[in-house]
This record gives sequence, structure tokens and C-alpha cells, in this order.
Amino acid sequence: MSALADILKEEHERVLERWALRTRPSAGVREAVAQLLTALGASLRAGQVQPALLEAAREHGRRSPHLDALARDYGLLRDGLLDRVEESSRPMTLAEVRVLTDLVDRALAEGAAAHAR
Repeated sequence: MSALADILKEEHERVLERWALRTRPSAGVREAVAQLLTALGASLRAGQVQPALLEAAREHGRRSPHLDALARDYGLLRDGLLDRVEESSRPMTLAEVRVLTDLVDRALAEGAAAHAR
């Protein structure tokens, strides 16, 4: 299991709280991001995008008030996850960083598409 998957499993609430302090989301957006974090961990453990990740991203997109806020949410979430890995001193490979980036990009695209509908 990747360092990030471990952190998401063990510190889900802490990661979510740190993100929420930076974004001040509505309750609906916060709930969608909580689901997104759970699905992101499952996707990392599986080594591929899980349907739950895409559905959580679509829900986030539908609940987000503005497209720029949606994009900012994903950037801050990714940065917060990488910060948490760095703070934990757990090793994370470049391949894991790429997987994280790909998953976040895919989720952002799904969320943006849902927001536009």
C-alpha cells in the first residue's frame, strides 16, 4: 500500500479538517470531499480509478458554487495530501505522486463536467 493510501486510511478526518480550514466549504461540499477522500484511498489501494471516485467528484462538482472554487478545492486537497505525506516522513515514490496527480486530475475533470450540466 502506498504511503498516501495509508495516510488516507489512518488520518481521513485530519486531512479533511485541514482542507476545510483552508477552504471554508459548505456542508454539502465538505460531505462530497469526505466521500472523495475515501474513494481516493480506495483507488490508490486498487491501483486504478474506482467508480466511487468519479461519483464523488461529480457530486462535488454539482455542489460547488463556482468552477474556480472547484478547481481551487482540488489543488488545495492535493497540496494538503502531499504536505501530510511529507510531515509523516513516510516514503512516497515518484510513481505514487504521478498516480495521485492523475487521480486528482481525473476527479477534477469529472467534477467540472458535472458542474457545467
